[in-house]
Amino acid sequence: MNVVPSSGANSVGNHPMPSPGRAAYFECFSGASGDMILGALVDAGWPVSDLEKALKSVDLEGWTLEVKPTKKGALRATQVTIRVTGTQPERTVLDIAPIIKSSRLSEATKIRVLGLFDELADVEALQHDEPPESVHFHEVGAVDSILDIVGAVAGLEALGVTHVYVSPINVGGGTVNTRDGILPVPGPATLELLRRRNVPIYATEYGPEFLTPTGALVLGCLSNGSGAFPAMQVEAIGYGAGQKDFRIPNVLRVSIGPLSPGRRNQTSISVSELEETVGHNELDDADHSHDFPTGHDHDYGHGHDLGHEHDHSRRPHASIAMGATESGKTFAGTATIAAMAPDGPTMTAIVESSLPSLAGKTDQRSSDDGQYVSDDVVQLETNIDNMSGEWFGHLTDVLLSRGALDVTLIPAQMKKGRPATIVSVLVKPGDTDRAVATIFSETTTLGIRVRPTQRVTLPRRIERVLTPFGPVRVKVATLGSSVRGVSPEFDDCREAALRTGATLQSVMDSARDAWNRKGVAANPI
Repeated sequence: MNVVPSSGANSVGNHPMPSPGRAAYFECFSGASGDMILGALVDAGWPVSDLEKALKSVDLEGWTLEVKPTKKGALRATQVTIRVTGTQPERTVLDIAPIIKSSRLSEATKIRVLGLFDELADVEALQHDEPPESVHFHEVGAVDSILDIVGAVAGLEALGVTHVYVSPINVGGGTVNTRDGILPVPGPATLELLRRRNVPIYATEYGPEFLTPTGALVLGCLSNGSGAFPAMQVEAIGYGAGQKDFRIPNVLRVSIGPLSPGRRNQTSISVSELEETVGHNELDDADHSHDFPTGHDHDYGHGHDLGHEHDHSRRPHASIAMGATESGKTFAGTATIAAMAPDGPTMTAIVESSLPSLAGKTDQRSSDDGQYVSDDVVQLETNIDNMSGEWFGHLTDVLLSRGALDVTLIPAQMKKGRPATIVSVLVKPGDTDRAVATIFSETTTLGIRVRPTQRVTLPRRIERVLTPFGPVRVKVATLGSSVRGVSPEFDDCREAALRTGATLQSVMDSARDAWNRKGVAANPI
């Protein structure tokens, strides 16, 4: 989203802290779909004329737009319907990418829309065991599905949203007819997307399908966190209506406004309940702290939407130094650039979910005006002096696989000279319960310190480059318009080295050289 954070009064050290940003919180008590997201954004203040302009900026024919007020149960809402007037071809991500790139959308919107289709291709490829670029989207390639995604991303940008949060999502249940046959609700691709994005879900009844694949894709991939209301000031409220009538009002509610500076999002765990330091697992006075129904079948769920669609999550990966690991699980969107140059590699730029970067910039090496990025996190910490060292490696792997952002292991010396390890875990507020349960079940600790806090980071992005040893992801950190660091992903380099017999150093050097030659600036999106 095109975000220029305003100056804030907070500070970290000697550096001014940017404004926390502007949030959109989606309450998914009746699931979500593409048209419900559009209706909620229009109801919250996005002019219909701007929605129509955004949709018409994509050169696609065979559709009409209808926007009308309606009621679902006791709730007034806005219903947006994109009607298809002709037969649509099946399209792959390589067919859709040129349509989006040649559109008159902002560069930031193009990047995120391309990223969502890249997500779709990856999950569908996983389901069908074929390369992502070969996957045909069936109904996903239809006009209304493309425009649902375009409209959702453009609407969030137009309303100045920098952070997206979602409640636990009511997914419904039962089964749904798709072109691949009868599938359970939620469908395999939808459930896999939600799993990778750590989005909590539930069901109030057995059917119908409340959460469509488009709703899962957009809210899951663009979300900065899930759970209860973030600390924010609500300035606008919108209700988007689905196409069907259910026992509960078939609407999606969005609340939009500035995040509250200096406040922390609350977790569902009482700090007083968990700040237990019993027995010899505590270091006295220690205070260590770190900085989808298929297609257009209206007999199911919310109506027109993507089919059992696709997800392109970045699986957790760890870089370990002094026991510290960093998860790659917060990536929200990817942008595939296929065959941008006749002899050039396919490259992918990935946008980290907590970063309002790439806003309207064509040079992917620049952050959004060089602003720092801040987000709310929870730090969990415990001291352990009676557990085998091998267990800590297992604990780290389990925590990262369950959504932890960082796991740090710090050697310490406790009272009476006992050697110990301080386990420090950083999680999103919505993942606190799960991380606490994991630490208690996987360690010998008797108590955990819980500290809601805020982290400030430099903008980072992931670019994929082609080397003689295969594709490798490269992490790029920026400060203003300058690049502060370029680091090939260790896991990718190690896999390439083992597969080809090359040395790890040669693979990493090749990745750096490829980035210097073929950086995203040479292949603008």
